[in-house]
Amino acid sequence: MLESGLLRPRVEVDPRDIGYAVEVVLSIGCRPGAVQRLAASLADHPATRFLALTAASSVFTYGGVFRDEEHLADFLTGGFEGSEEVTSLECSLQLEVLKRYWAARP
Repeated sequence: MLESGLLRPRVEVDPRDIGYAVEVVLSIGCRPGAVQRLAASLADHPATRFLALTAASSVFTYGGVFRDEEHLADFLTGGFEGSEEVTSLECSLQLEVLKRYWAARP
């Protein structure tokens, strides 16, 4: 199953354990002509943990981790390549992660 790619084991690290105290989910909108450029930029950004193209009012659902609120604020106010392409942004700050993937938090 490993060779076929059906089974892909991975390690999940709690971001707080390595210095990332702030986790967010963002809904990001952009112009249709900018989708590919913005997707590449967001996918490349070191804070990005999850990025999906969505069929919703926003174009992307983004999950990211940040050292602190200042680091997040820098990102939200243009701290990534292609930020000028963003037309809408909604930020959901995760106050406490109760379950990550299939495991409840200890």
